[in-house]
Amino acid sequence: MENLMKQILAEIQDLKSQMNSRFDMLETRMANMETKMSGMETRMNDMETRMSGMETRMANMETKMAGMETEQQSMKQDISSIKEMMATKEDVAEIPAIKIAVMETVEEVKKIKTTQVRHERTLDLLSRRSIDQEAAIADLRQII
Repeated sequence: MENLMKQILAEIQDLKSQMNSRFDMLETRMANMETKMSGMETRMNDMETRMSGMETRMANMETKMAGMETEQQSMKQDISSIKEMMATKEDVAEIPAIKIAVMETVEEVKKIKTTQVRHERTLDLLSRRSIDQEAAIADLRQII
């Protein structure tokens, strides 16, 4: 019986050793899995940070796009007002008549200037004669 007990005890110790070995392997595997999970958590946090940055960029881009749309509307209004101010075909058709009228006006102004110069000379001559006549009258008064 003692042999049987020793044999059972040996088997129990062998089973205990096998169990301890398996538990050690499980603990090692668990530690490896925890390490991998920690790495995955770090990666997830990095991805969340990147996503947050991308969301911020997208918000900035949306803001810029809204500003560009506003600017585009403003430019469209500017173009519309420029189109309204532009000369029409009818306006362009009147340009030769306007040129002729301007040239006629220029000719009239030249004539007026010429006449004005002659009048200035005449007034100058008349002024001198008047002064000469006044001097002659003054001389005559002194004689009389």
